[in-house]
Amino acid sequence: MAISWRTLQSRRRFLTVSTRLGLFYTPMIQMLMRQADGAAGAQKFVAWFQPNGAAPDYKSFPRRVNGNLDFSQSVYKAWETQQFRKLKEKGIFFENIHYGGRSVDISSHRGGMVAFLTGRKAPKGGFGIEKLTWPDGPSIDWHIAQLLKSQHMAIHLDTRSQANESREVKNILSYKGKDQPITPYISLDKIHARIFGSVMGGNVDEKQIEQLRLENRSIFDGVTKDFQSLKRQFGQEFGVHVERHMQMVREIELARVEAKVTCEAPAEFKTYYDFQKDAKPTMDTIVAAMMCSNYRVFSLQWNRALGGMKFPWLDGGIGRKLSHHSLSHLPNDEGYSQAAIKNMLVKINTWYAEQLSYLAMKLENTADGGGTMLDNTCILSGSELAVTGKHHHQGVPLVVIGNGGGKIKSGQMLDMKKAPHNRLLATLAHVYGDRSGKFGDGRLQGDLVSAILK
Repeated sequence: MAISWRTLQSRRRFLTVSTRLGLFYTPMIQMLMRQADGAAGAQKFVAWFQPNGAAPDYKSFPRRVNGNLDFSQSVYKAWETQQFRKLKEKGIFFENIHYGGRSVDISSHRGGMVAFLTGRKAPKGGFGIEKLTWPDGPSIDWHIAQLLKSQHMAIHLDTRSQANESREVKNILSYKGKDQPITPYISLDKIHARIFGSVMGGNVDEKQIEQLRLENRSIFDGVTKDFQSLKRQFGQEFGVHVERHMQMVREIELARVEAKVTCEAPAEFKTYYDFQKDAKPTMDTIVAAMMCSNYRVFSLQWNRALGGMKFPWLDGGIGRKLSHHSLSHLPNDEGYSQAAIKNMLVKINTWYAEQLSYLAMKLENTADGGGTMLDNTCILSGSELAVTGKHHHQGVPLVVIGNGGGKIKSGQMLDMKKAPHNRLLATLAHVYGDRSGKFGDGRLQGDLVSAILK
């Protein structure tokens, strides 16, 4: 629960200079303040990548029925159940939104992998079959991390062998800037150690938190006289600002104490290098990190572009033999009809939607700043292709889940009328404080997506 630098940076500077608030910098106070991020709007972000686009000849998104969204025939059908019903009001589905445009052609899997979070075309240069290299700008997740002054972590769920092929554009999702790929973590024990190793020495004992909370019931109780002295010294107008500072931080502190939110790192766990076994422990770790540390921005990458993962539970065990990518080209020599294989692709995408729903509900069920963590988060989900087996980027399946700190109108589906997805990236950047109105390739800019902004 590291302190919210963006929310309270000026207040902390003022308080530290003006008073004896060395205690402000103790780990306990940092954890209390980190829990207050919801008061400052959007404070957390997750970029979610899954390979191979939407299943062919199947509407993955919900349908409009009598003015409402019906999820029952979509890959998000779980949202019609009691367990996930809250998510129906937390998602935004974007139809007819493209990577690239007339002047910027995005090519195949690798090009889509680069374009998804950077809004840029991968230059020719040297990697893989298509000889593409790193883009000339940052990805939106890294950009948001800089806006929030947050730590950032890229995670790649896959087998050890594929995830270790990191120096190729098909394996990289996040970028710090021009020619600066971010190599993702693939080992859960290293992820765990990186995030929680410095949080009060590892796992935090709940009794220790309670004791510290009682000892430091209000750091401001001990400095009230200092503030009163400052008010007398600098006059009434200055005193009004002092009172505002004190009241805001007091409200934040009291809200977190009453919520009785604990900070506890997940238990140690084994890395299987099996994306299905590692999935939920990884998502649990992301949520815990957002609660207990200054890691508030993540990119979660399910395999590389092309999708080499296998799903052994598919019909007749074909998933043990053929990867997601192999199935995407509808092989006709395996004894299955194309209709049957298309149905398998729907099942794969439904499985991904279920994992995304798990993360979203985990955030929704976690208290944060007087609301839930999902209220203060945006999850951007996307892929490197529009449709499985079709190497184009017209109508890519982009979804945003979360309320962005109350700045986003959720619970809708928008027809983007063939707009470049740079408009969505720029809108997300706007939600997190970037007022430039632009993101990515300068040839693909346009108005912000005002329909999703409050």
